[in-house]
Parts: sequence; structure tokens; C-alpha cells
Amino acid sequence: MKLKFKVTGMSCSVCAASVEKAAGRVAGVQNAGVSLSEEQLICFGTEQMDADAIRRAVSDAGFGAELVQGIKAPDKREKTRADREIFVRLIVSFLCFLPVFYLAMGEMFKIPVPEFCSRMESPLVNACLQALFTLPVLILNRVFYRRGAKAVLIGKPSMDTLVSLGSGAAVLYSAAQIVRHLIDRTYAIPTLCFESAAMILTLVTFGKFLEHRAQRKTSDALHALMDLAPERVRVLRDGKEVWCDPEELRQGELIVIRPGETIAADGVIFSGESALDTSTLTGESIPRDVRTGDRVLSGSINLQGALTVKIEKIPQESTLAQMIRFVEEAGVTKAPETRLADRISGVFVPIVTVIAVLAAVFWLVYGKDLGFSIAIGIAVLVVSCPCALGLATPVSITAALGNSARRGILIREAGAFDRLKKADTVVLDKTGTITEGKPRVQKVCAVNDENALLRTAISLEALSEHPLAKAVCAYALEVPRREVEAFAAVFGKGVRGTIGKQTALGGSEAFLRENGVDTSALAGFAEEEYRAGNTLLHFSLGETYLGFFAVADTVREQSADAIRALKEAGLCVYMLTGDRKLNSESLAKRVGIDRVLSEVLPQEKGAAIDALRAEGKRVIMVGDGVNDAPALICADLGVSLGSGTDIAVNSADVILLHNDLSDLPRLIRYAARVGRVIRQNLFWAFFYNTLAIPVAAGALYLPFGITLNPMIAAAAMSVSSIFVVTNALRLYRGKEF
Repeated sequence: MKLKFKVTGMSCSVCAASVEKAAGRVAGVQNAGVSLSEEQLICFGTEQMDADAIRRAVSDAGFGAELVQGIKAPDKREKTRADREIFVRLIVSFLCFLPVFYLAMGEMFKIPVPEFCSRMESPLVNACLQALFTLPVLILNRVFYRRGAKAVLIGKPSMDTLVSLGSGAAVLYSAAQIVRHLIDRTYAIPTLCFESAAMILTLVTFGKFLEHRAQRKTSDALHALMDLAPERVRVLRDGKEVWCDPEELRQGELIVIRPGETIAADGVIFSGESALDTSTLTGESIPRDVRTGDRVLSGSINLQGALTVKIEKIPQESTLAQMIRFVEEAGVTKAPETRLADRISGVFVPIVTVIAVLAAVFWLVYGKDLGFSIAIGIAVLVVSCPCALGLATPVSITAALGNSARRGILIREAGAFDRLKKADTVVLDKTGTITEGKPRVQKVCAVNDENALLRTAISLEALSEHPLAKAVCAYALEVPRREVEAFAAVFGKGVRGTIGKQTALGGSEAFLRENGVDTSALAGFAEEEYRAGNTLLHFSLGETYLGFFAVADTVREQSADAIRALKEAGLCVYMLTGDRKLNSESLAKRVGIDRVLSEVLPQEKGAAIDALRAEGKRVIMVGDGVNDAPALICADLGVSLGSGTDIAVNSADVILLHNDLSDLPRLIRYAARVGRVIRQNLFWAFFYNTLAIPVAAGALYLPFGITLNPMIAAAAMSVSSIFVVTNALRLYRGKEF
């Protein structure tokens, strides 16, 4: 069971961790994950999991939570309102900060200041004006104080706590100096910190504004998928077209899709022909021509004629819904680097607060004045914001997941990137993965009369359901058939029937010999085809041997190139199949595979993967069938083709919607790039804090006389977060794909 919530009030990774912890304590919740960029909580658990209980738990932790049902694209009006609100806050804060900065620093920078408000000539007026212009900045950005106080009350101090402590201390210190001067006019007003408080709040808001815009870009692919789901659908009921909500559709119903409209559910075209735009689903830019009988996917856009589609999967179970679900759920899973950053962020804020207090006390004891000591404490609080550390991995993973989905690769969980880049072995299932999974006739060899061979073969095999029989029928489709009586299929051997007054046989060479037919006439040709890895279907009429069809599964166009790319990347490539050794090795040689695991029964495939892992190999298993599911689960990473069975798709960690093996080496290269970007971000976040906190605490003051002004500290903190988000956004372009 899964429940999804829209969460409000989160500002950093510490907030996200608080929400996860609160939801995880609710009865029935087995796992809870938060996507900070999507402001979303997803809970997995038993049927006893209660949405109201989760909502109350999140509320008690100081955040808002609203249950989200079905596929809902983000409310564009809400996003626009949020963008406008933070933009207005930024502009007004900046306009108010300018006069504060002018009044506090104008004379220092040799900028003329009128005598009536000069800091030197009229210190009280100057101080009161600074306080007056700082007040709107405090009011506009009160959200930091509200969230910071909530975080402290629940025992989870966050980035907002640091910002509110730093700016609040600056304001209180400055206000206390004004009050002291009013009480004792002989007390000279020292340098105030109003400009530091205004600058801190303005710069943090600016950083949040840029961060907010950048994070939204990382979710573009998910939002584009959500936007594909139509709000209303035409459905044929009682012979009439009626509008209904997609949630009301049922399997087997007929829906009508006009040009320009989006298909709401997976199905088969009942009538009509058109061209479909599937670019958002599969990354394929060329429209796909479709006609009656073709399968279509939800989220495809009809470009030309009207279509009537018979629903096979309702919208909630469709390909589009599955893609959205995979991307959403992957976004709330934790990569190993995220778990490390979460643990550090959880203790980071309390440690920084202690460092700030100790630094301020040290300088007071050392003999510096109160203003200097408080400025040091404020600088430590502001410069050490854990935002960059908390964003380093989640933003990178979100961008990578979005880019992968945009290109037709669905990834179930964030840790898949880590396992992809660490893998050293790829095991490929043969049928349906390396090959198309659709046998085709490669050669026809007749003893004398090829027409007699074709007529006998199509007459017999038209009555059979065997895949090899269908390959023969497809080849001899235009050949006229003869009437067959007493047809029978002999399991594992072939088929027999009566044509005219003669017995007709089709199947293995041994089957014909058992029935007294001599097949030696083409023995040399047959041996050559066996060595090529083909399966032979022999036919006879009466006692006359007619010839054989050489049938083989067609190798996918991209298989050889993909296998070569995997080997060039340093991976060891195996082929896993239940087929005979001779056939398997012949095919493996054609596509460039040196290692073959053949004649492996379906129930033995999982054990084969376990054996490779026992040797210390890190295995990626690629398959598409029901019998591949155990191997997909046993591997370090399971990869399924989009055309695979539901069981294979549900067992895999990665789904290649294009059914193109070439996507796998590209994805492995991309995973290495994702890892590099995450490491860069984590290095920057750790390096920044390791360097900035000691400097802010005054480590360079005694030897060099250098201190970190709180305003510069605020700017540095904002730059660090912006750098991390911008670096992560490079993954959205994904040049490796």
C-alpha cells in the first residue's frame, strides 16, 4: 500500500528528515521518503496505514501535509503564486536593505550622508532609521523565524534556525544599544548590526529564489509526464460519445481520441488510423504511424485522424501512470551519499550553534568588545548553513532521474545509479533481449518442388499455435492452402494431418524418421544450418520428403553494437539461455559474446546469477520474460525491456522503454557522470564548511587581522547552495545519452 502527501513548510534536508521520521513512527508505515524538490512525502506500508494519522504526525512535527490521490500535475496557479511571493519578498527586502547599507556604511565608503542622519553627527537618528528600514525585511521574511522556532521546539534545528539565530541576534544587539543610549545619553552608540541582519535575510532569500527556480528544472520531466494525463475523456456508451473523468474508465470500454488529444489509457486501436507523438514517453522524435489492431500507450498524442481505442489497462495501471509512479518513488529513495549527508545534517546545526556560542565567548574573554564578539557568533551561524550539504545528492539524483525518464529509461530507486557505475558484469537473456523473441524463416531448402513444400507447410502449420508454426505461416502467407483432416499436434515433436489421402508430417527430423520418412537427401544442407544455430522444420507428404525450413530468432539491430560498447566500457558480458549449446554459441559468436551459459532451466537462472555474485562479480541482469524474474531479483541490478512481461518489469530496477540494448551502455556512462557530479557537490559542501566555519570564528584574526563580516558570510552561504544546484542541473542535459 502506498500513500502520497503534499508537504508544506520544508526548507532544507533537516526538515525533510524530520518529516520522514515523524511519518515513519506511525503504525503501519514500513518506509517513508521525502522529495524536497517536489515537496512530497510517499509512505509505503500495510493496509493498516492511516492517512489521517500520518497527517497528524507530520503536523505535530511542525509541517503541513495533504493527501494526494491519483495522478495530479502540480497546480500551475499555485506554483506561479509561490514564485511571485518569493520574488516580491526578494525585491522589497533588497529595496529596504539599500538605505540600511547606505546609512551604516556610506561614510566608510566615502559616500556623502546628510548631516541630520549621519552616523557620526546624528547617531540616534541614524540608528532609528536603520531600524525602521530593517523592520519590513524582518516582517517579510518572518517565515525563517517561524520555521526556525518550530524546528527548535521539536528538537530538530534546521537551516532556518541558523538564519533566524544569526539575524535575530544582530537585531537584538542593535536594538539593545539604542535602548541603552536612550536611557543613558552619555553612552555612545557603537557600530550596529542592522545592515548585517537585513543583508543576511535578503541574501538568503535571494539564494532561496535561485534555488527554488533551479530545483523546479530538475522536476521538468516528471511534470511533463503528469501534464500528459488528460483531465477529461470521450467514451462510447450506448452508442453515444460522453465525457467522463479518466478514473471512471473501465477495461474493455471504447474511447474516442480526436486530433490533438492525448490517449488516456493503454489499449488497441479498434478503428481509425493516424500518427502518434510518443516523444515524451519514449524520447522518439519521429511520429509513429498506427492503424486498426496496433497497440497504443497512454500519454501518446494523436496528430492526425480520429481514433477509437479499446482499453486494455485503465489509466491508474497504464504505462503513463507506471512511469510517473517509478519517477516519483525513485525521487524519495535514498542514494548511499544521501544517507551520509542526512546523518551529518542531523547533528550539524547543534554543533554549529555550540561553535558560534563558544567563539563569541572566547573573544569576549580575550578582551574584544561585545559587538565584535556577537558579530563573530553571527558570522559562524550564517556561513555554516547545511543547505549545500543537504542538496548535494538529492538535487543531482532528481535531475538524473528526470533526464533518464525523458529519454525513455525508468529507474525505480536512486541507489540504481550507484550500482550501475560499480557493476563489472552484464548477463543478457537471449530470447527477447539479444533477439527479437519472434522466430523468422531464414532459409527454405526443397528436395525437388519448393511449391509443394510451401503448400504442405502452410496447410499444416496454419492449424498450430506453436511460435515456429507462426513463423512458417508468416513466410508462406500468400501460398494457397489445402484442406487438412485429422490434424494433431505431437508434443515436442511436430504436427501431422491428412491431405487428400496422404499423411502429411511437419516437425523435427527425428519425428519424420520415426514415421518412416528418409530425410538424407538434404543431410549436408541440414548440417550446415544446424551449425549456424538455426532450428529446422522438416516436412513430408506420404512417404516423400519435401524439404525443410530453417527458422531462427532474429537478432535485434542494436544488440551487437550494444555488446561491443559494454565490452569497451570494461564489463564482462555473458549470455544466459535455456537454448541448446550449439545454437547458443553460434548466436553468441554473431553478436560478439565470449561467455555463454546455455541449457539453463528457468528455475535455475536465479542460481546462475547467485553463482556469479559468489565469485565477487557485481552483476547487471537484463531480461524480459517471466522466467527471467528470479534472475532479475537475484542480480545486483535488474534491467527489463519495456516490451517485457509484467512480472519482468515489476522485478527490475531499470526499464528500457525503447527496447534498445544500446541504452544500457549509455546509462552506465551516465551513471558514472552522476557519481562524479554528486562527489563534486559533496566535496564542495564539505570543503566550504571546513574552510568557512574556522574563518568565521576568527581563526585568521590574530595572525592576519582578518574577520568574516556577517554580510559576506550570508553571501558565501547563498553562493554555496547555488553552486551545488547549478552543478547538479548539468545532469539534466545528460550529454552521455
